[in-house]
Amino acid sequence: MIEPVTGDVFIRNGLLCLVVERMRKSSAGLSQEDRLRIVLSNGTESDPMVASFRKALNDDKTARTVQKVGLGRLDPEWEADQLSVTGTIYVARSLSDDPTIYPHRHILHKIGVTSQDVKRRIADAKNDPTFLLAPVDVVATYQLGNLPRETVENLLHRFFEAARPAELFVLDRFGKKVHPKEWFFVLPEHVSQAAALLRDGRLHEFWYDPSQQKVPPHDDPSKE
Repeated sequence: MIEPVTGDVFIRNGLLCLVVERMRKSSAGLSQEDRLRIVLSNGTESDPMVASFRKALNDDKTARTVQKVGLGRLDPEWEADQLSVTGTIYVARSLSDDPTIYPHRHILHKIGVTSQDVKRRIADAKNDPTFLLAPVDVVATYQLGNLPRETVENLLHRFFEAARPAELFVLDRFGKKVHPKEWFFVLPEHVSQAAALLRDGRLHEFWYDPSQQKVPPHDDPSKE
């Protein structure tokens, strides 16, 4: 059961909800019940009862908790923490039946990096535009060690930039187009090569050639 406390952050109805304060109020002759002071990312505030807020989170199938780790970049130990953590690079194949996605499922893959258990990361894929609003099948994973996750993800996405489908989009529940940026026309073995090169500090010596579906070195004589 969710037990919100001061400092917790949630996503509900597409808005960030920061629990600024948890208060206990009572009226004469009535039992005490905790009330929250919530600040939302649209600039509004509310003060729901804990039970009401908990029910609202449960009723919203897309609601989730935002994980906090220390103070982020404000923490003087942030950089050291970033370098000591481990994470996972994962490659996922969409199981979408969308006619614009289904024909390309054998070659279209999502490249992500997470500190969570990968199964937990993909558990709500059908409600997440990042996952094309459909379940996915994780086809490969690669462990990280002593590498900052955000940097790893950015480097991999830049490395495969030429293979990113420009017109890929899904419609969210409001009918708005969302263009996920983590999907590429690559095979898992290409990501495996890139991950190994990244661990060895040699990724910059290679490039991805989408026309030949290869990862050649920059000094490859066949490169035009």
